[in-house]
Amino acid sequence: MATIRFKDEQDFLSKLVFKELKVVDNVWIGAGYGGGKFKWYVDSSELSYANWAEGSPKDGEEKSCVEMLSETPSTGKWVNELCVKKNVALCEKPQK
Repeated sequence: MATIRFKDEQDFLSKLVFKELKVVDNVWIGAGYGGGKFKWYVDSSELSYANWAEGSPKDGEEKSCVEMLSETPSTGKWVNELCVKKNVALCEKPQK
């Protein structure tokens, strides 16, 4: 899943997914909670950039997956949710 390490990546992906591709649902990104911290799944590194919605991240280890919100005014903001929630996953293709 997508790893978002900078604000310009966040802005690009949010615009692409929600404005250009017109995805109307929230999407999973490649971050999750483990070991007392939010980390990127791809390499277990801690988040150096985050775009949390107001009031997030929420407490509770059971809400350990991170989604990007589609609804205005929070479009592109992140929240942590239960991993069993059915969402589209935003994937990342490695560059050659």
